[in-house]
Amino acid sequence: MLSIDIGQINYALYGAAKKLIKMNNDKELRLKRLDKILDIRRETMQP
Repeated sequence: MLSIDIGQINYALYGAAKKLIKMNNDKELRLKRLDKILDIRRETMQP
């Protein structure tokens, strides 16, 4: 029978969360750069 250690699960979840946070930060930085390049103000984009 296969057994999975709780430590392995925690490590995998930690790695997944860390990757998602990095992806989100990368997208935020990209949006900020595009805003600056295109001179877009976020306040004017609200519906």
